[in-house]
Amino acid sequence: MGGDREPTCEPADNMFGGPSYRGGLSGRVSRIHPDGRRETVARGLASFVDGTNEVLGPSDIEWIGDTLYVLTEGGGCTRGLPHHPAGILRVGRNGSSRYVADITAFIRANPVAVEPACGPTGDCEPDGVPHSMVAVGPYLYVVETNHNSILRVNPGNGHIRRLHDLSVEDPAPIRIIRKGDHALVGTFDGDLLGMSLFGGPVSFLESGLNPVVDLVRFRSRLHLLETFTWADPWVGNAGRVLRRNGDGSWTEVASGLNYPIGLTRWRGDLYVSQNSYLQGPVRRKGEIVRIRDRDRH
Repeated sequence: MGGDREPTCEPADNMFGGPSYRGGLSGRVSRIHPDGRRETVARGLASFVDGTNEVLGPSDIEWIGDTLYVLTEGGGCTRGLPHHPAGILRVGRNGSSRYVADITAFIRANPVAVEPACGPTGDCEPDGVPHSMVAVGPYLYVVETNHNSILRVNPGNGHIRRLHDLSVEDPAPIRIIRKGDHALVGTFDGDLLGMSLFGGPVSFLESGLNPVVDLVRFRSRLHLLETFTWADPWVGNAGRVLRRNGDGSWTEVASGLNYPIGLTRWRGDLYVSQNSYLQGPVRRKGEIVRIRDRDRH
């Protein structure tokens, strides 16, 4: 993933330091068959390697009807990809893809109230980091993490609207899912947020969790994925899956996950992707593990 293209504009200047970002069109979307076989659905998508040698690229997919949309956080001129911005692409049945929304251009043209700081103690990404999305009717609701934004995108005409600017609170929203007419948002700071999909403010439903990188409704209960603990941050094998109980408490369903980033459900079980980032010089292959949570109460 990533490539050898150097930035063509101001480099991203943040706390992670290291060499300049290096971009390439090496991102792809895959389909995993029940027997574990991987099939490429789309390739040639924007991706880059950051100053810590971690890779960012295609970060989420959604369907509107039978049309597949891909969100990529890996493009823009700071990543050496001025003609391949962070944004949303529509994927054709033949694997072709084309942009339907330029999130990089929107982020650059529409600053938030408190822009992320650059410099050795800051964390700025001028081209944006749109990390997840959910489809609701004809729209795609997108969480952009670096600028603390929740966006609504019309993939039919490319129009983007910022519904919420959370930059004053700075929770670093990272994952959004739908719950009826509302959405739930997990944040890297360990918050659980709620919002109506039809207007109104964002509510902080709960704080004090570890970095929440994914959410899913499973057997009528909310499950969330924490990627490590704030008690011992950035340490591997500390990820876990939690289930929210009817009284508001949390039950640990699985632990010991190594830098997990994604959680989903399929055929009665939960699935987690792990070995996703920050593994050091000895890197393990990314993998998907199955977790069985048989609680039905």
